[in-house]
Amino acid sequence: MKKYLRSLATLLIAATLTACGGKMDEIYPEAVSARLFARSYERDHDEISEVRALTPDQIKRLRGDIHAESEALITAACFVPHHFFRMYDAKGKMVGEIAVCFCCSGVRANPKLSTPLGMEVAADYNDLAALVRELGSTPRIDCESDEAVGL
Repeated sequence: MKKYLRSLATLLIAATLTACGGKMDEIYPEAVSARLFARSYERDHDEISEVRALTPDQIKRLRGDIHAESEALITAACFVPHHFFRMYDAKGKMVGEIAVCFCCSGVRANPKLSTPLGMEVAADYNDLAALVRELGSTPRIDCESDEAVGL
């Protein structure tokens, strides 16, 4: 009976966390514009260059693609982002950056975004990949073919 109750409690906690999934503050609410940057690693140097500015609709989609989900028990240690969504306020000051690695399905925000307890920042990688393509870049920059997500 104790084992059953413990399992039930675990499921209830997991269901509660899942139900709260995605509930986080708006992503950099002071941002009124955003630009996509992409990193290309060359033999002798790496370079980050601007790809394109996002439209207001694309910024809304970006914000919708970033959400909170239960913290992963195991995460990839290779996080080497190639795409950076940089968010700017009305004066043109950068207020935040969302770095995305499509190779390991990783996303990080700087400054960190607030998430509910037990949750971490995550993304809808298929939708983000579509946005990256729409902006003129490719999601799988420098990914080994067997490590890139199915995009």
